[in-house]
Amino acid sequence: MNGSGTQSVPFTRPGGFEGPVAFAGFGIEADEFGYNDYADFDAEGKVLIVLRYEPRADDPKARFGGRTRSRHSYFARKARVAKKHGAIALLIVNPPSYGQSDKLYTWRPVRQNHALPLLHISRKTADALLAAGGLPPIAELDRRITETRKPFARDLDNVRVRVETGVTQEPLRVRNVVGRLRGQQAPDEHIVIGAHYDHVGTDSQGVHNGADDNASGTAGVLELARVLAAGPPLRRSVLFITFTAEEMGLLGSQHFVDDPVVPLEQVRAMINLDMIGRLRHNHLTV
Repeated sequence: MNGSGTQSVPFTRPGGFEGPVAFAGFGIEADEFGYNDYADFDAEGKVLIVLRYEPRADDPKARFGGRTRSRHSYFARKARVAKKHGAIALLIVNPPSYGQSDKLYTWRPVRQNHALPLLHISRKTADALLAAGGLPPIAELDRRITETRKPFARDLDNVRVRVETGVTQEPLRVRNVVGRLRGQQAPDEHIVIGAHYDHVGTDSQGVHNGADDNASGTAGVLELARVLAAGPPLRRSVLFITFTAEEMGLLGSQHFVDDPVVPLEQVRAMINLDMIGRLRHNHLTV
């Protein structure tokens, strides 16, 4: 098993975990596309084997399973969904349907903090666990889900794993940056306009340019602050926030929620600016 730690790769948190093992398909909850691996499956307290990405579609332009993968394929989203359903860890496997090799990611220093531990495991390791629990190999399960476009999730009878990662984390002090434009008629009601200013830097693949993700968002926050401050008085107050450590698991915004600068009941709405220049399928998401 091998964990890794940039934005685009699996990463395990410090410590370890132990529990019964189950196979949970692609680990996706995408009701808008009629696909939900958790619909008839209880993940509570389990370590889940899940396939990377999402079930491939015949149409390369499909919004789910097409050439451009949807947000449901992201490790962070799979981790949040699994956590919501009570899982304690994810064991992620490369699906043969994507024609990828079974090479594991090389270990990198900690950069991300998902909702629960993630490990990247080989198909050989996954097949051994599946066989012990009475299920076919990962290639067969991948083929079944891809061809039928129907979820398949099952417990592995009498199979448990215990993992100690040996990963450590050292604390690093970082800061959100907050500004407030006071409203006139309802100053205690707030609109939040936010973006994150951190990015993932470099890894073995090279430099990740942060101009789009998310300098475009922070530039948008600053420009809105300039324009609104120079304009006519506003009814409500506006909080302009640039968050840090978002790429490590939404830590900056979570800190704001846990320790807000104004009571959360005073916040009427939030507009989040992220990758303003990124359009997919010619759609701008607001």
